Amino acid sequence: MSTLRFGVMCAGERLESAFAASIDELLKIEGVELALLIVNAHPPARSSMWTKLKRLASLNGTLWAIFQRLFPPERLSCYRPRDMSAVFAGVPRIRCRIIRKGKFSEYFDPGDVERIRGYGLDFILRFSFGIIRGDILDAARYGVWSFHHDDESKFRGRPPAFWEIYRGEPTTGAILQRLVDRLDAGIVLQRCTIRSRAWSYGENLNAIVWATAHMPARVCRDILVGCARYLEAPPSRTEAPIYRPPNDLQMLRFLIKTWSAWVKRQVEGVLLVEDWRVGVVEAPLHAFLQPGFRPKVRWLPNGKPNTFRADPFVVTLGPGARKLLLEEFDYVADRGVILELDLDGCGAPTSWPRTAIDDGMHMSYPYLLEHEGHVYCVPESWQRRGVSMHAFDRGQLRWRPGVPIIKDFPVVDPTVLRHDGLWWLWGTSGDDEPDSKLFLWYAPDLWGPWRPHPGNPVKVDVRSSRPAGRPFLHEGSLYRPAQDCSRTYGGGITINRVTCLSPTEFREEAAVHVEPWDRKYPSGIHTLVGDGALTVLDGKRVVIAPDLLGRRLTHKLLRLARSLGSRTRREPSR
Repeated sequence: MSTLRFGVMCAGERLESAFAASIDELLKIEGVELALLIVNAHPPARSSMWTKLKRLASLNGTLWAIFQRLFPPERLSCYRPRDMSAVFAGVPRIRCRIIRKGKFSEYFDPGDVERIRGYGLDFILRFSFGIIRGDILDAARYGVWSFHHDDESKFRGRPPAFWEIYRGEPTTGAILQRLVDRLDAGIVLQRCTIRSRAWSYGENLNAIVWATAHMPARVCRDILVGCARYLEAPPSRTEAPIYRPPNDLQMLRFLIKTWSAWVKRQVEGVLLVEDWRVGVVEAPLHAFLQPGFRPKVRWLPNGKPNTFRADPFVVTLGPGARKLLLEEFDYVADRGVILELDLDGCGAPTSWPRTAIDDGMHMSYPYLLEHEGHVYCVPESWQRRGVSMHAFDRGQLRWRPGVPIIKDFPVVDPTVLRHDGLWWLWGTSGDDEPDSKLFLWYAPDLWGPWRPHPGNPVKVDVRSSRPAGRPFLHEGSLYRPAQDCSRTYGGGITINRVTCLSPTEFREEAAVHVEPWDRKYPSGIHTLVGDGALTVLDGKRVVIAPDLLGRRLTHKLLRLARSLGSRTRREPSR
């Protein structure tokens, strides 16, 4: 295996925590070596008092400066400085001089560029310097890589993750790019999209910076297995405007927007609850690949007050007999259990719902599959930090206790499928962007051993990552339903077409988007499962639950008190 040698542009021994995590991930890969530190000999100095006074007098950017002073980025976990002296020990370093041209452009001294070339680097990570241009961009085999924490097709410039909130964008994007001379329009190596935190700039920025930490390691793994064709792609053709820090009027609007979103979030968190319901459609699942397909839904009865039913899965047990499993969530108990009921050939219930699987902790997403004449259920129970599989005992008509197949990972919505001779399991993480980061495992046998895909997370996209039902084949292509949580949890479904699935690669593309269409449940749909000529799904509406008002208000106040208490403990006395 060839070795990948990389350099790091930095200001010294301390590095922001998320960027340090990127280096940690790189150094975990066999065949990747930190070979050079490129240190800024003259890091930018703080603004002079005269400059600050002029800015204050101009009323242009004063509020942004005050906001930065009150809420410095260094308080965010992603930007908290971390001592890297142990990691950097023994690594050669070059202190480089910068030649400024124009107002923003920085060029490296030609002698420094040649010295850097002499180290035979494969790529350089930029964590320091400004807008660099010139020969330094080609000083490594694969160039200089840099994060841009915005969607470059809409927002170039700065501040990162700010203008999405200001413009009311439901999502915040980011890229890892190979730099070119054109600002924030480089060769896109990796891309991610998360849901915007409209109520807090700090939360939004922190989330998107952490969401990108894995990207350099992902590219390196692709290079090592020969799957990084995107390195030679053309640069982005974006014509997005270049933004600068907000003026005072823009900052006032921004503060009003975030405050309003925060108040709305708190009020809705107390007054409103999600009410899901399971429905049946007499049409095959592949019919939803037709744009605009909006069939009639036959909604099944709901349960007792202060509960909802969602996540339906169905399987045929014999001629004219189907079994339906679903989650029933109890707001008072604050957990879900798995119910089952029998259906006839047309999807009509032939039994009352009854408890199928309940291990005392929250359970949902009762994924059903058949293998070698047996029926298995793989429910979500991520708080147990693993995945277990329950076999159905046809003789005793009950589900056997679960057998673990994945341990030490909090898998959300585990989705299992056999394809091209291997078993595959998709899911997200209960600990890390559960609506955005998709993880993949594979195994030679259903019972394992299961191995994590080397590209994990294989995808970070809140619009099409989190599983939403059983993948299916149609006309030779594999399709994977996924949730679109960009505007709200379970707001819609994206059916992805899987274009590459192997132990070294995973790629998929959006084939069709399914929005909720039934007026009774207009707020969401997040499960779509087919069984022959029948499809089961769920729908969401948002309702006021008077019985839960006191309970939810108490819970909200306790969370707020704990949050304020933790902040007080973290802040040093002055």
